[in-house]
Amino acid sequence: MNYILASIALAFFISYIYSWFMEKCTGVLVTAVIAGFFAILVFLTISCKQNWNEYKVTLENTDPSDKDQYEKIEKMVKLFTILYYSFLVISILFACTICCLIPRILLAIKIIQACAEFVLEVKAIVLVPIVVTVLTFGYITFWGYWTGLTLGQGTLIHLQSLPYMSIEINKTIRNELLLNLFALLWVLSFLLASSHFIVTASACIWYNR
Repeated sequence: MNYILASIALAFFISYIYSWFMEKCTGVLVTAVIAGFFAILVFLTISCKQNWNEYKVTLENTDPSDKDQYEKIEKMVKLFTILYYSFLVISILFACTICCLIPRILLAIKIIQACAEFVLEVKAIVLVPIVVTVLTFGYITFWGYWTGLTLGQGTLIHLQSLPYMSIEINKTIRNELLLNLFALLWVLSFLLASSHFIVTASACIWYNR
């Protein structure tokens, strides 16, 4: 029990630190992610270009009479040619996309910062997913118990081709099982939507207070 409580406390502490970090350093984090991804694309482009040039030189110095070696190097030249131009085009498109979406990115950063500030100020909001999770597992447990009772209304049969017993159900039991399945999906969707509504409504009230 102590380990469970310690895990919960650690999870809350990490969540608080993460929220504080997102409030203070969202711009730096987003910029670092975009710059890192672009740097990876540039590195791959340059690397493919260098390998392409090396294999081109090797191909020029290879004796065409050695068909196997010549064809192998020729395939590598074609491969790195395709990779080079592919990464080059992706890098250019990525850079153009980022330049066009700068206003949207700045807006997204402000939204993330506002969300983090909301979580830090309205600390009780972290209880919503916990309560919803408990209700979800509780209902799933009840649903499994009720489904087992429904299946228990069937008739046990033993087929010679199977090493275990089977349950023969009639049309009424089958309809009950389908209704139970629909109820499971509906209740889980309702709990999820309720949690979203509570968090969204709370954030709107907090933001416009």
